[in-house]
Amino acid sequence: MSESRITHVDAIFGQLVAKKRKFLGIEQLQLADRLDMTQSALSRLERGESSATLATQLKLAECFNTSLVNFMYEFEQSIQTVSREKIDIVPKKDAGDGKMLAFVGGAALAALLLSGRS
Repeated sequence: MSESRITHVDAIFGQLVAKKRKFLGIEQLQLADRLDMTQSALSRLERGESSATLATQLKLAECFNTSLVNFMYEFEQSIQTVSREKIDIVPKKDAGDGKMLAFVGGAALAALLLSGRS
């Protein structure tokens, strides 16, 4: 029996944040301080367990030296990449208890986004 690979938009957004942070060589605590949040809050955001507010999205774009428009374009490209790989993007509430999501969708998503493909 084949398990479907699933994820949700918060997980995709979180992986994009983690990818950009690591590419720029910024430690999680450094970015959290620049965003006026705790490291654990940033960690939850990067894992897709929480959503970024518009204010946080604006601060992230600034920290990554880009515009919000360009940052959201990269996010949209990440969503398209995930879709092309036959990973279903479902509402967070439909992702189940999170264990299968983290194992199947999260692992596949991380491999896709961190591979440098966009």
